[in-house]
Parts: sequence; structure tokens; C-alpha cells
Amino acid sequence: MLVLHFGFWYNFSLILTTACSPKCLTCTDLNTCVTCSTSRIGPPVCSCPSGYLELSTSACTPCDFSCASCDTATSTCKCPPVATTFRKQSADYLTCPCLPGYFDPQASTKICQKCFSKYCVYFKKKRGGGGKVEYFLFFFLIFFSFILLVVRLVQGVQRLTA
Repeated sequence: MLVLHFGFWYNFSLILTTACSPKCLTCTDLNTCVTCSTSRIGPPVCSCPSGYLELSTSACTPCDFSCASCDTATSTCKCPPVATTFRKQSADYLTCPCLPGYFDPQASTKICQKCFSKYCVYFKKKRGGGGKVEYFLFFFLIFFSFILLVVRLVQGVQRLTA
């Protein structure tokens, strides 16, 4: 077999050039890579590196932030312990969303927070989200509005007594 550049190899039996697997930058036959395409490692197989999932033959996708780790061999997300993070495995095994009654306070933490209001569940259903920063902002706005109301009530009482 003759290695050609730019994703092709020469197939002597068919007397033509044939495209390499999308995993390969260069190859000696369809599935034997000499060099790997971008974001792949380990010729001749050229698999996705740790922390990435192989969802298609052409690209490696970063593991979702909610996962504790990714299993590149099975293209699945491994969830952190449910008892400490309140996350469960999604049906497609690609993410670890929060349990019902919990929300993601921000994308940088793996620990879901307990909802203390019916608005958390309502907001989640209306927005179609699985836990985002919006929950935190939503509750912050409600809390801030409540504080302003209390301050105005106290000021009103002070004016009446003065």
C-alpha cells in the first residue's frame, strides 16, 4: 500500500485512490492510520483522548461538565456519586442531570442544589432546562425583590410613627 497525503491511500487491487477513515490524516488502508486527524491520538487506531467521547467517526466531543469522567471505549459519561452530587445518569448516557427537585447553581460545580420553592420546578419546566445559572438568577431576583419590599415597609412604619 502507498501512503498519500490529505486523507487518501492508493489501493493497488482496485487501481485507484481511496479515502482514509475520517479518524486518519494519512493512512495505509481504510482503517490503518499513519497519523491521526485533529483531536485524535494513538495511530494506527486513532481514538479520542481521555475526557472526550466518540459520538461520530469524524470528531471527538468533550465530556459534559456534569460527568465525573468519560469512557472513550463505550462513549458514555460516568456520573459522580448520586449521594453527594444529586445527579443521575441520563437516558442517552451522555450527561448527568440533577435529580428532580434539584438544580445546577452554575456550570463550574458538579453538586446540584435543593429547590426550596415551587418556582424552581416551574421555571425548569417552562425553560426546558436541565439546570443552569438562570435558576440562581431567578431566585436572586425574588430574594432581592423581597428585601426591597421589607425595606419599604419599615420606612413606611417609621414615617407613621415619626
